[in-house]
Amino acid sequence: MVKTHCPSNLGTEHTNSLVIAVGRELCEAFRQLIAALPASPGRPMQLAETLGLKKDLSSRVLNAIRTSEPLAVAHRMPGPEALRRLVAAARKKRVPADILARAEAAIGEFEELIRNVAGDRATLDGIIGAWLPDARQKVEMLAKQAMYRGASVIKGCACHTHLAISILHPCDDGKHLDGVSAESFIGVRRLSPSAVIKIATQRIHAPTEKTALSLDGRPIESHRDVLLPALSVEPAGQISIQRTGPVMHFTLDSDGVGARAAVNVTCAVLQPCCLTRHQLQSAEHRKRGPNTVVVVPTTQLIMDTLLHEDAYFRSEPTMYMYDTSGEGTADVNDPTRLMDRLSLSAQAEFIGRGPETMRVSEFPQYVELIEHICEKRNWDARKLRAYRCRIAYPMYGSQISMMFDAPPVEECQ
Repeated sequence: MVKTHCPSNLGTEHTNSLVIAVGRELCEAFRQLIAALPASPGRPMQLAETLGLKKDLSSRVLNAIRTSEPLAVAHRMPGPEALRRLVAAARKKRVPADILARAEAAIGEFEELIRNVAGDRATLDGIIGAWLPDARQKVEMLAKQAMYRGASVIKGCACHTHLAISILHPCDDGKHLDGVSAESFIGVRRLSPSAVIKIATQRIHAPTEKTALSLDGRPIESHRDVLLPALSVEPAGQISIQRTGPVMHFTLDSDGVGARAAVNVTCAVLQPCCLTRHQLQSAEHRKRGPNTVVVVPTTQLIMDTLLHEDAYFRSEPTMYMYDTSGEGTADVNDPTRLMDRLSLSAQAEFIGRGPETMRVSEFPQYVELIEHICEKRNWDARKLRAYRCRIAYPMYGSQISMMFDAPPVEECQ
């Protein structure tokens, strides 16, 4: 039997050892208890029928004790009160007193671990998740789902899928890359009649060689310069511009509320000379790539980066995520923003070359969109290679970046 007696300021190593000890004792105690029941029930339904309990409880206990990983046992086990119900039911089946006592003691240690180490069960699962990848994925998903639900209610809007596409193509100057940013909000809807759904922001300033333009190179003056009506469910009149000083906000206008009022909106802008093709200074400043910010609570983000064959040709992407609440959007090459990095799982994978390899089931017009953009810019879509990252329930307000290593300047000459 493990004795916790946890102080409130345990170090990480001590906490890890303590959770392992408690998990191991829970596993051994409940294995012994179930083996002592009539017919030693080994299936959830058998255990549930033997003890007169719900199948969910029986399933969780059996699932926990079948693993040899103590951290996984502590993560998978039901809470102390549920375990006490199981022990009470086992007492009626004449399980030996010493076995029952061991199980009750293990529950007490588990309860003390939750109270003194974490404060609550959810926090304990989060602590375990830092050490156990399988647990981390589950804990992370549950937390992101809860954040999505909360943000949807507070913002009064939600989106089924946010598709963010960036196309990077060499500029004529040989030093930079032109970028096209295309975004599609699929199933975007109001949950509150008074909600404002902002899908894009454009800052107005004196024209420069890097000022964002429409796909055909004209200044952006209205929603018609960014919206692609052929790829949107609703007509251009559903989008309006709200100007606040030097900032132009593109918002979705609709009186509808709920799933029946959901629409698909697709827009795109040209960002001339937005990235350098090579390292500017040292190797520490070599990361280049697109960013997207989750501006509408969404159940799924699909982030694609399509690069011309001459752009960052020796690099594979790395994903970075940032909390933007304090300092706004982040430069991944800025070491002062390390503390804003979010430790969330995300990976980008190579999906192919040419638009025919890049289809997305949630957006059947994907190939049409890429071909439309390339035709507008006189680019060869067959020379594009694509990387994709899917994130379920991306954190509202977070920045997601897909970064590539820019080569030394001499390799671009």
